[in-house]
Amino acid sequence: MAEKVWRTCRLMMGGLQHRVLYSESTIENLFIPFLKRLSVMQKRKGERLIVFLAAPPGAGKTALSLLLQMLSETTPEVIALQSIGIEGFRYKKDYIKDKSVIRNNKETPLTTAKNAPETYDAEKLKKKLKDVKKSNVRFPVFDRRRGDVVEEVVTIKRDILLVEGNWLLYREGDWRDMYEYADYTVFITAEESLLKKRLIERKMMGGRSESDAKNRYMLHNRYDIDLVMNGSWLAKETWELIYDGDYKRKMNNKKPVPFIDRAKLWKQTDVRRSEEDIMIEEISQERKKSLKSGMDAVIFRSGYKEGMAAARCDILKKLYRNGKISSKELITNFELTPDELQEILHIESSV
Repeated sequence: MAEKVWRTCRLMMGGLQHRVLYSESTIENLFIPFLKRLSVMQKRKGERLIVFLAAPPGAGKTALSLLLQMLSETTPEVIALQSIGIEGFRYKKDYIKDKSVIRNNKETPLTTAKNAPETYDAEKLKKKLKDVKKSNVRFPVFDRRRGDVVEEVVTIKRDILLVEGNWLLYREGDWRDMYEYADYTVFITAEESLLKKRLIERKMMGGRSESDAKNRYMLHNRYDIDLVMNGSWLAKETWELIYDGDYKRKMNNKKPVPFIDRAKLWKQTDVRRSEEDIMIEEISQERKKSLKSGMDAVIFRSGYKEGMAAARCDILKKLYRNGKISSKELITNFELTPDELQEILHIESSV
């Protein structure tokens, strides 16, 4: 195997210049073809293309996103993209100062769990991603000198927007449907031992002692890595960070699993819920109405069994009278006899 030829790139991150290395073969055979595919997608779509680059801490996603932007600006037949991180969508210091989160089975102040998914305003990010589809809008940024968010700083102008962050494909909380706002997704995977090594070295370069760097990794980074690596949706494309700092594309053996919003799904007319689902929903709604009015729910006064039976009859009547189901279907689907159906509906049996 031929020895790799490395290219040095100088990138501005956090207001400081950083020197990073990428192999020429990866630039030519992975990064540039990727940019060309995005350009084709954008032309076909005919509107702004949103691409997510998700990765665990230490995977080099910020530097990589800036390199991809630089390459897009200098490569023929490629549409120049604009990269931005999700750091600007952290909650402000005043908001999180009194809040906490459970980490490693312990209650931890959000002020110390700085990168937890709960420290970001996911709904605010969704709104910006929705708005940026229609027009050029300004995104917030995180000012490290202030240690806080500054609103409306960077204007998104280009036809391809590359958004990078740890939690973009996270399956929990307010992040669970975030991937629906992207036209294309990329995930960077890596061995935990490699991420650990890189993160500890990064902290030591920032002036921390080796013991302090390792302690901070164990307290925070290890937990974040586990959440991202084991709690993210499968991306449409996966890259792997390898031990020399280079990247390679991994073939996904599985198709991305779409997020299912069950609340929306049940509202569709072509989806039939089970009898139990309908009954539970109806009982829950009646219970809430009764409690709001200061009365106990009627269906529970005679006991759970009788309440369920009464609710079942009401539901079957509604289904029939609203024309959603025929008498034959009621008998078949709910295992009724014609006499039982006649008693429930108080009509002449037509079957």
